[in-house]
Amino acid sequence: MFEKGEPLSWQADGPISTEEAYRLCRCGKSESKPFCDRTHTLAPSDGAQPADTGPIADRSKTFRYPKIFIQEDHPICVHLGFCRDTVSDIWSMRRQSSDPEVLAKIIDKLDNCPSGALAYALENGGEIIEPDLA
Repeated sequence: MFEKGEPLSWQADGPISTEEAYRLCRCGKSESKPFCDRTHTLAPSDGAQPADTGPIADRSKTFRYPKIFIQEDHPICVHLGFCRDTVSDIWSMRRQSSDPEVLAKIIDKLDNCPSGALAYALENGGEIIEPDLA
């Protein structure tokens, strides 16, 4: 983490022990993602809203810019913030993707996306590159 609390990279710290069980958010509305804060109880559901298991292409958007094509599958984003910092974000930076330094920063941010919501190609119609995270 950077001094301003920005996530910059992953660090393997090993298992985290807990005193009690915890729940992971499945509704997507928790203010403490990825953990459940019971927000789902404010808008009752019959549980019949299954996850979208259709093709990613049906729910994702691709943003095309000079040197990078960013695919965003927003419904699975967990909002950890690797795609932005206090100066900029990938959506603003992509316009300057012809600059090798800017392109490298964009790719680093995309490669750290933990949810798989962001992927990219380096040429139109090229192979989609996704981060290889455990």
